Amino acid sequence: MKLNTDLLKLSDTDFAAIINKKVSDYQYANPDTVIVRLDNEDAYLPFPNCVHSAMQAALEESLNDPQLRCTPPLRGYPFLIDTIIAHYAEKNIQLFDTEIFINDGAKCDVSGLTELFDGDNTVMITEPFDSVYYHSSISSGKAVRFVRAHEKNGLIPRPPKNERADIIYLCSPCNPTGALYPTEVLKEWVDHALENNSLIIYDASYEDFACMEPNHKSIYSIEGAKKCTVQVCSLSKAAGFANLRLGYTVIPNNIVIDSTRLNQLWLQRERLKFNGVSYVTQKGAQAAFSKEGKEEIEMHVKHYLSNTRLLTEVLVKAGLCDQSFVASPNVWFKCPQNMSSWECFDYILKNTGVVTIPGSIFGSAGEGHMKLTGYTTRENASVAARRLWQLLGSSSETGAVN
Repeated sequence: MKLNTDLLKLSDTDFAAIINKKVSDYQYANPDTVIVRLDNEDAYLPFPNCVHSAMQAALEESLNDPQLRCTPPLRGYPFLIDTIIAHYAEKNIQLFDTEIFINDGAKCDVSGLTELFDGDNTVMITEPFDSVYYHSSISSGKAVRFVRAHEKNGLIPRPPKNERADIIYLCSPCNPTGALYPTEVLKEWVDHALENNSLIIYDASYEDFACMEPNHKSIYSIEGAKKCTVQVCSLSKAAGFANLRLGYTVIPNNIVIDSTRLNQLWLQRERLKFNGVSYVTQKGAQAAFSKEGKEEIEMHVKHYLSNTRLLTEVLVKAGLCDQSFVASPNVWFKCPQNMSSWECFDYILKNTGVVTIPGSIFGSAGEGHMKLTGYTTRENASVAARRLWQLLGSSSETGAVN
């Protein structure tokens, strides 16, 4: 018997556990300090009221209808698929029901899609990166290449010249940096993929935040994107579905590899490994796409972005952040005084009681940087901004921050 040795290449470090242990130790030593956690990865506000009502009604339906207690349709209930099609039609993008797959959260599909490809395929990942891109690639035996995002390219890397990969991971707005890819840069990546016979796996988990930008367009608005791009979407980040678990993946009919439609191969994979999403949850998701649901989600997005802007302004003023605008709940900033990421984590926690996320968690390009999020109350964001300025602002004024 032999194990999958590629799985042994994964780090078994539980960074969340390390952070929680440090926070617990700090609170024990400082019982009177109110800790402000800006390391939240999930939406703080509850899902819209209309979602709650829809799920309550759906639960009552399922109590009275035996069919609704059966295993749900593998690709999703038609009512939700039709709702998503209508959502994209509002953006002048035509989708077909065969192209949409309801899932139990973006992470499962972002990682599972690599299973459709042989281990000899290469993967290109922009770095810093969400660990799921890297771990799912190396655990399936694929070679990984990195394209670095840094201050010089505005945290938005362009496709490399004279270099290709079979699979390309993109995320916009990006986790962890919060950078929003302009349409012209996304077009460069789409053109690159078409020229090199590559597939883009496009993580649109933070798309609701990008929609606040008037010039933002779906990647499927770009000519040729439906020939080379699979898009994975989530209702966790803005709609509050982190615990309910629901998202969806779009695999266009136009993507054909070795005479096989990719969405048909994915359907076969789903039959093997997936049992669908509950009726109650899908009715809640349908309500999230309603006019009322979108209005509430927009209010939530504005709340998070307001927090993020407040925190960003402090970090820009301290000389640690170059973000000119905010289109994400994520804030990415440089560590002061040439600290390492974990040194900076300890420094900020010890002196402010504010919990951040070390950038080194997101790959070697993240070392020397930190991430924080606006997933909190306005009061907490204000307290954190004040504390961070008292610590980091005074350092910048004395020239200690580089």
